[in-house]
Amino acid sequence: MEGHSEHHMPETSTCEMNMLFNWQIENTCVVFRWWHISGPISLMISCLMVFIIAALYEWIRAYSTTL
Repeated sequence: MEGHSEHHMPETSTCEMNMLFNWQIENTCVVFRWWHISGPISLMISCLMVFIIAALYEWIRAYSTTL
């Protein structure tokens, strides 16, 4: 058996960062390498999490100003 057709290489997830506006969402990392977008569902969850983080930051900033 000379061919290597039976050997399967494990797929690695890489982070790609496209700086121009495009519709590619797969293989994109949001902030960290572990925060990886792999499809439309994870994109929606990531957008929701970024919104929640931003809202919490603004709430903490406004609350600290009142103190």
